[in-house]
Amino acid sequence: MKNKQSVVIGIVVFILIAIGVGSFFYSGNKEEFSEAALKNNVEKLWNARINRDKKIIYTLVDDAYKKGVTEEQFLKKGDYQITGTYEIKEIKMDSDKKVATVTVKFKSMQMGYQIEPTILEHWLFENNEWHVGYSMRKNPFMNTPKP
Repeated sequence: MKNKQSVVIGIVVFILIAIGVGSFFYSGNKEEFSEAALKNNVEKLWNARINRDKKIIYTLVDDAYKKGVTEEQFLKKGDYQITGTYEIKEIKMDSDKKVATVTVKFKSMQMGYQIEPTILEHWLFENNEWHVGYSMRKNPFMNTPKP
């Protein structure tokens, strides 16, 4: 009888430890997943712009934009003119961590002059990852509208 109780107690302790470890990793990754994942996608977007990789850019735009513009249509659009570098100046996340604003300064050549505009992008947390809000945007380098 004591042997069965020891086995049951051992199993219960094992399950409680497994639940505790699992929740520790889940809560740690949840925080990591938010701002770190957002910054990673912002960098991925801007590196794709510099490298003129429109396939990557399309994967990072919001779902509402993709409903109106197919990947094939997007790839046919005019090329981006970023010729230099970019710098993420600020990331602000809403309290629900599903919407964020990102301020980015970048270098570009326009009509033979180097300019360094700063834009504000709105990012949305959709389908378990961050996407830039392209949906009502007319120019790829203007501020994205607030969702």
